[in-house]
Amino acid sequence: MSTVSGVNSTIIGAAEREFAAQTTSGSSDLDKMAFLQLLVAQLQHQDPLNPMDDTTFVTQLAQFSELETLQNISTNMDSVIDGMARQESLNASNYLGKYVESYGDQISVDSSGNRTAFYYYLEENVVGGSVNIMDTNGNIIRSYNLGAKSAGGPYELNWDGYDYSGQKAPEGVYLVGMSCLGSNGNPVTVASQVTGKVSSVYYEDGTQYLGLEDGRVINMNYVIAVRNPLESDYAETATEAVQRVRGEIDTLKLEIYELDEQIERLQAIISDANISEEERLAAQENLKLAEAARLVAKTEKELLEEELEELEDKLAA
Repeated sequence: MSTVSGVNSTIIGAAEREFAAQTTSGSSDLDKMAFLQLLVAQLQHQDPLNPMDDTTFVTQLAQFSELETLQNISTNMDSVIDGMARQESLNASNYLGKYVESYGDQISVDSSGNRTAFYYYLEENVVGGSVNIMDTNGNIIRSYNLGAKSAGGPYELNWDGYDYSGQKAPEGVYLVGMSCLGSNGNPVTVASQVTGKVSSVYYEDGTQYLGLEDGRVINMNYVIAVRNPLESDYAETATEAVQRVRGEIDTLKLEIYELDEQIERLQAIISDANISEEERLAAQENLKLAEAARLVAKTEKELLEEELEELEDKLAA
């Protein structure tokens, strides 16, 4: 028994045989042109004494219209997705040269052994935990234990930059793995944050990444805050720049001092057994905000201090 495109030729009609002969090669998907060709062929070969039922014809036209609509939607969606990807690339380029704060798990060490800042927050009180420092191949070069800590933060990672053998870790990027246990023995979520200056952007597997100048990489979706570079928009002398940065550092020092006092007052309120539960919850919420503000101010002060050192070096040269 002969077949055309896998269809039994003894049981199909003339229209179907003609259409099958035209589609023995190419895509097996029925696009809108193929659908239209089949419909026209059916009309050409219908029995004049027994024409196609009106209901059937209308149904096929409706199916054709639905197919065309779906294909147009698919095409439009592809255009929208491409446009969104281009817009994301443009947005990512705006980060170049700026300092960012982001969720991340990388820390870097420079040739002098200096380490980048790494902070973490705890979702609840912990009785202990551990920290693993790993190279980019996932090999653990140093581990140490964490003691009991209260919920919140920020806590600063206190890795001394040495490996198991007591040698300074080579210059490069390292991964930080942390695990903590609550008083009930269950794992506690740890959220870590990093900072750095963006030097490159790239797109990979549908995600935008920011490359920091020290080699670390962060997901653009994890960025928490962005700060403009410290250089002024107008030309200023090195002496003026030093004075400006020193003034900004002094302002941040005062802000940190005031936040420390506020945090101390809030902690005293929370510890007061005579306050209501509503007052305690409000104080805890304000404490989180104050601690977050202190972290931002501390990070900005550290970045300004780095900039001040560079400016003073230029001034001395």
